[in-house]
Amino acid sequence: MIAANTYRCARFTAIEEMFDIVIECDKRDGYAYYIENRDDMEKAGVRSWLLNTFAINRLINESHKLKHRIIFEQIPSGQRYFSQIFINFAVKNKIYGSNIRFRDRISSA
Repeated sequence: MIAANTYRCARFTAIEEMFDIVIECDKRDGYAYYIENRDDMEKAGVRSWLLNTFAINRLINESHKLKHRIIFEQIPSGQRYFSQIFINFAVKNKIYGSNIRFRDRISSA
């Protein structure tokens, strides 16, 4: 249980700012904490993807025995191009591109 005077601490504020998750306190129920907008969280989208990513990352980091047995694929184009794509989406620019299926790339090599 979290003390009432620490309820609105920086951690809760950071969670709300980063994930748009509202954590509320029910003082009538012994200072029980709950997620106010739980229905919104369960919808598919960027927030759900971020939460899943953080949850998986935490599990792997806490499992020291497993951490060295898992190899993650590097996606350099994601880091290189994502910010530019995101900025263009934000200002409503059109983006044109093409896609090569992974299977096709292997068979032509």
